[in-house]
Amino acid sequence: MQVQHINKNEMLILSIKYYPMNKIIQYALTGIFFLVISCFGLLSFLPDKKSYREIEETPGYDYFFASRSYPYGKIDYAAHQKAAAQYLTRTSGMKSVASAAWQYAGPNNIGGRISDIEMDPSNINIAYLAASSGGIFKTNDAGNSWFPVFDDQPSMSMGDMAIAPSNTDIIYVGTGEANGGSGSLTYDANGVYKSTDGGLTWTHKGLELTRMTGKMAVHPSNPDIVFAATMGDLYGHNPDRGLFRSANGGNTWTKVLFLTDSTGCIDVVINPQNPSIVYAAMFERSRNPNNKRYYGVTSGVWRSMDGGITWNQLSNGLPPIGGLYSRIAIDLCDASPNIVYAQYISDSYEFYGIYKSTNGGNSWTQTNDNFLVQNQAQGNAGYWYGKIKVDPTDPDIVFVIGFDMYKTTDGGSSYDYTFELTHVDHHAIAIHPLDHNFVMNGCDGGLNISQDGGDNWIHHQDLPITQFYTCEIDESDPLVLVGGTQDNNTVRTVTGSFYDWEYLIGGDGFYALIDPVDNTYWYGEYQYGNIFRSDDGGITFNYIANGISGQGNWNTPIVFDPVNPQILYTGYQQVFKTNDRGDNWTSISPDLTTVDVTGNLLFGTITSIHVSPVNLNIIYAGTDDGKVWRTLNGGINWNNVTGTLPTRWVTRVTCDPFIASRAFVTLSGYRYHDNISHIYMTTNNGTTWQNIGNGLPDIPCNDVVADESQDSTLYLATDAGTYFTTDMGASWDPLGTGMPVLVCTDLKIHQPTKTLLVGTYGRGMYKLDLSEALGIDESEIAVNSLKIFPVPVTEKLNIRVEINSSLHNKIRIFSIDGKPLETIFDGTLSKGAHLFKWKINNDLPSGIYFVYAESGNKSKSLKFVYIKIK
Repeated sequence: MQVQHINKNEMLILSIKYYPMNKIIQYALTGIFFLVISCFGLLSFLPDKKSYREIEETPGYDYFFASRSYPYGKIDYAAHQKAAAQYLTRTSGMKSVASAAWQYAGPNNIGGRISDIEMDPSNINIAYLAASSGGIFKTNDAGNSWFPVFDDQPSMSMGDMAIAPSNTDIIYVGTGEANGGSGSLTYDANGVYKSTDGGLTWTHKGLELTRMTGKMAVHPSNPDIVFAATMGDLYGHNPDRGLFRSANGGNTWTKVLFLTDSTGCIDVVINPQNPSIVYAAMFERSRNPNNKRYYGVTSGVWRSMDGGITWNQLSNGLPPIGGLYSRIAIDLCDASPNIVYAQYISDSYEFYGIYKSTNGGNSWTQTNDNFLVQNQAQGNAGYWYGKIKVDPTDPDIVFVIGFDMYKTTDGGSSYDYTFELTHVDHHAIAIHPLDHNFVMNGCDGGLNISQDGGDNWIHHQDLPITQFYTCEIDESDPLVLVGGTQDNNTVRTVTGSFYDWEYLIGGDGFYALIDPVDNTYWYGEYQYGNIFRSDDGGITFNYIANGISGQGNWNTPIVFDPVNPQILYTGYQQVFKTNDRGDNWTSISPDLTTVDVTGNLLFGTITSIHVSPVNLNIIYAGTDDGKVWRTLNGGINWNNVTGTLPTRWVTRVTCDPFIASRAFVTLSGYRYHDNISHIYMTTNNGTTWQNIGNGLPDIPCNDVVADESQDSTLYLATDAGTYFTTDMGASWDPLGTGMPVLVCTDLKIHQPTKTLLVGTYGRGMYKLDLSEALGIDESEIAVNSLKIFPVPVTEKLNIRVEINSSLHNKIRIFSIDGKPLETIFDGTLSKGAHLFKWKINNDLPSGIYFVYAESGNKSKSLKFVYIKIK
């Protein structure tokens, strides 16, 4: 079966619950609603007989927030900003032993979600692109090439940008993606930034508590007057939302339009010919990790006639005030600013209608939008896109931004598809006023550029903005990389190029594995543990999760047995094992999870599994409800070894490659004054746990890997970069330079080449040469001068030693328990490289072994796996 792209909306399992309006007011708004409404004279909003309904999400669907907010239902935004600033400070000009530079590893041709595109109105060659979690890029050649301009800032989460029309070197950026879907990662946002030199340098301009930015707008002739439409905290009711105005270039801000603590401003537009007229769209939404209500009675269109100081709601011909509406978008034609369009999304998150005014908003008429209704223009997630864009030179040309992309060329009398066959989930359109046929389109799949208004387009193939959940490197060929992405499938390269990545499995991609012995076998999954296997090197995939029962996590673990890759493990509520590459699965554990509703959270899935490479009977499992379990007999008996570990989402359990009784656990979440660590170690099979995170910032940790060639060396992936320790956690330092402050989701080591691979959520994958990063002295047998291949080995092991001077050398093979098995060489070697071939005795059992090389008084060892072919 060839697997095609599966959109996340098709995977979402929804159920509807109804709540009376009086209960919503009583428990959610707690009187504040009435107070604010009274101030604005809006009591007519309150419907007498309407009901709110909340959509209940499948547990764990909102993966990023859920994992980081457990168990309190909130995120410590200040702690994240502090961690990001600390990482930037410590990596800026770093001269430590870890100062080697990260090397970008791709992909460029896959793309990722784009939240905004802005064109310089005076120069058709200059434009800016905001990647949702990858920062800002600029082009000086009309989109042929792009370069990052925001990488030295602490936030990579982007909301919206605005170029000052009167001075196009001035750019305002509001951080924090406002779309609010499950793939959004907006908690690292910290307000508004400003550049006065075309993006070369940036200054923070406050509003860090507004969290998410829906739109920025700058006065047409005064670049100091700027509006920020903000949505506030997605998971909390707070007053730091609504429309803000600055009259001094962002130095200070005034909240000029505020309705309730659950209603934000999603859109704002200024009449360029009469800037006293400003329009704003308000959007009511409320969410917790289990359900959402992205609509309400306060969603509506507003207008100011005095430059944004006072406001009135518009209604004449628009949907009635007090109805239940979701996201609303608004835009006008710069050349004919009295012509204004507004798009409404319904309370079921579907397309509701497009309305047009020809008199600046005094009255409105619904356009002939039946085509959009019939084709479900917004799918069932209009809150995720729900924008509208009017051609700056022709008021009859309007783009409707949704699940697909639509366009009218006759002022709304008819609509049709445009940018057809692009990736779905559109978020941005930029139309150049000097040539309105030149259009840039941003969607979840990246950038598309058209020279004919969207009839024909090309997908831009050079943007490093892919959001990875996982990464993997082929043991037998380190050029082969694969990983699971947000809404861009499971993707791979087989050449190491940035530009030839290809799709493997549809949907959101997660764990991806390549058989280390026979790389014709590939494994991958889409959300909730839907596992697939390829028997032809990743060309076709077949579903192999038959026999697994329960509900998998959004990011369900799949791992190999360390010695025999025909054996794999996965976990839903139980741990499942297969001995035949996934054809048959058997449960080897009881239910290891519980449902915990603390803080209105709902979980209950296994998030991590690892098998000890030293003792295959030792298996650990971590869960999203904060538990760690361990078996010492291959799954016959399981013990809860959580002990004194903090109650946090377990992101990774990792067994030590040297000592069977040693293992590590990483945790998500934040401290909240309870002095927790985010990484712990056990040296007694989980009986007790030791904090080894001293010196690390208060930041979620997502993965830890142990260096198999150097005891006491660990590498750590966090939500604000990567760290390492060479003394088993007594001290930690940032690892490498040249990578922005990114959410690092996954790590893999390719031991033969000492390459560390990291997957980031927003900027693709990066590689680091650990030999260079750890600063090994050239006089010793460094990691890069002792190489073994192939790994794993089945028949003959090649051992390459390179020395700097003629010395006595000894090369031996040891078992995992330290017993010497065979001496490969004992004598003097001349300066240079030497290759030895060790033919393995057929009596040697499959397992883990070490090559131990001594040169003078220096030594180095490398671990390898031997698999006996019967």
